[in-house]
Amino acid sequence: MCEPITLAAMSVAIAGAGIAAKDAQRRSGNKLKDQAATLQKRVFGNQLEGIANEFAGNQIAASEDKQQIKINALKARSTAQLHAGDTTGLSVDAVLNDFARQEGRATSSITQGLELRKGTTDLAVQSAALGTEGALFNLRKEKFNPGAAALELVSAGVSGFNAGGGFKPKVKQGTNTRITGRVID
Repeated sequence: MCEPITLAAMSVAIAGAGIAAKDAQRRSGNKLKDQAATLQKRVFGNQLEGIANEFAGNQIAASEDKQQIKINALKARSTAQLHAGDTTGLSVDAVLNDFARQEGRATSSITQGLELRKGTTDLAVQSAALGTEGALFNLRKEKFNPGAAALELVSAGVSGFNAGGGFKPKVKQGTNTRITGRVID
């Protein structure tokens, strides 16, 4: 059987090797988490770029639609004026005003649709940001805890010392003691 001090030293050495292995594993895991966080940030950047491109496309389409409405309204007014010739009056003015009203309603509808898309775009950006934030939170690094490592080493040393009989009280053979602690022969 080994001496208590030898068992304590062996236990501390084994615990130290275990702590070193855990620390190496923690550092390796943190490197992987760093790589995953970098990729997650790139994904977020790509999501934002896609959202921005989609909204820009919506803006261009809305602008083209408005332009086409203005062209159609101008053609309709010109045609109405051409057919009216030299005629003037309330009926011609009413037709021209109706074309202007239709143009205004159509362009207003396009503007409102674009505003709704902008709101949807803002929500998509917030959603992407929250998703990225959540993913990055799950990738937070583990830290080395020196207090826990010291406690583990001390615990291993005490366990080894106890396993070697280090803290067992020595009792003399052949003596009886009472509660008072006096020796009786």
